[in-house]
Amino acid sequence: MFKNKLRLVVRGYRLKLLLLIIFLIPFTDTRFLPLPGEFNTDLALNLALVVTFFYVLKSFIRGKYKFVVSTPLSFLYLLMIWILIGAIINFDTILISDFKNRTGLVKFIWQGFILVFTGFFFTNYLMTTLREMSIHFLFKKIRSIVLIGFIIVFIYAIFEIIYFRTLNSLIKGIIDVFDMVFLLKHSIGVEERLSSIMFEPPFLAIYLVFTTPWILSYMFDKKFIIALSPILLGFISGSRTSLIISLIQLLLFGYYFIKIKYGRVVLVKVFIVFAVFLAVFYVSNFSKSNDYVKDKIELFSKKTKSNSQISNVSRWGTQLASYRIWKENPIFGIGFSQQGFHLKDYYSDSDYRNSYEIRFWSDTSYPTWPPGFSVYTRLLAETGIVGLIIFLFFLITLLRYSYISLKMIYNPELKILALILFVCNIGFIINYMQFDSFRLISFWIITALTLTLYKSFKNNKFDNI
Repeated sequence: MFKNKLRLVVRGYRLKLLLLIIFLIPFTDTRFLPLPGEFNTDLALNLALVVTFFYVLKSFIRGKYKFVVSTPLSFLYLLMIWILIGAIINFDTILISDFKNRTGLVKFIWQGFILVFTGFFFTNYLMTTLREMSIHFLFKKIRSIVLIGFIIVFIYAIFEIIYFRTLNSLIKGIIDVFDMVFLLKHSIGVEERLSSIMFEPPFLAIYLVFTTPWILSYMFDKKFIIALSPILLGFISGSRTSLIISLIQLLLFGYYFIKIKYGRVVLVKVFIVFAVFLAVFYVSNFSKSNDYVKDKIELFSKKTKSNSQISNVSRWGTQLASYRIWKENPIFGIGFSQQGFHLKDYYSDSDYRNSYEIRFWSDTSYPTWPPGFSVYTRLLAETGIVGLIIFLFFLITLLRYSYISLKMIYNPELKILALILFVCNIGFIINYMQFDSFRLISFWIITALTLTLYKSFKNNKFDNI
């Protein structure tokens, strides 16, 4: 009996720690963490590291470490093996690489640690934690904690918008109080692009990829204002990624929403109200609205010289440079985490001239490391076509698992959870076209939830599926 009580207590603490990690996901700009690289400002990532470390240590001491196996994770483990093979083949180059006070070997060890920690140890920790709990209970708890975190993000973003429009000192004071309470390094986004409590505007877009499906699910509870609030935030954030992904996520939820009894009528009403509001706003602000639409269209162009378009030149120029690296190293690539050492030699002359960012990244006196922008082109350059294909199989099988759960589960609450996971997986697949790191704790949480729900469904571990 004592052991059962102790097991329940431990399970309760593990759930609370998991919920705390989820709550801390948007806190990517904290100022008190004296840690290197990706761990410098990300609270959720640091807490995940600490929790996973003690879990693994306890498991090894007891000799009971549980190694989770599934088809998607098998592809991920295969990718890790391929990375190791590529490192052996490229060891001579890795050993002599040196750029901006970083060496190839240290970079490989650090980035390899991040992938193994998040993709192996943390995901295994999540899987063993989740499978001990009720799926229904998890759904309610996680959705509630995501909503609480989103409310903080949304309120901060509203104050940002007001400050951008008024430059009011009182609003600035309120923002400074937020920064002090949440230990943030920054206070205001750049170029009137929202970042809320996150490091910079693109991180808000990444956060919304994870959060939007959870909040959209409130439309099934007829809480439409709450449900549509992340779409509004994504639209006004100025992020290219949010503009695309928010629309796709809304369309997917709308498609399943109209299948329920009252969904079609409600959705038509919401659409009419939104269309009228948009028309009134557009007519009353005709010139500004035209400029806004034009700016959003030009966000996807390389032709003009605004900061947004220079960012596009930098992004596309970097991805093309990665492609050129791959052409010379098609099978094994240049070695995991080594792209940044080589990019400066593969930027085109026109991209180098047209982007001050690319010139900075190529300059040894400028400390910022050259970003890769896309996991796909990064893996193509670093692990060759084989590494990219393995990773794509991992993502595709993960998406397939979430789709099967969505199609085959009939319990209304669990079907909503399956829809959330399916939409999140699509969002992350698109987002990885714009992001080049494996450190996203939100992605690995969705991965673990997808595998847990699918395994529970296959093993009939919950009722009324």
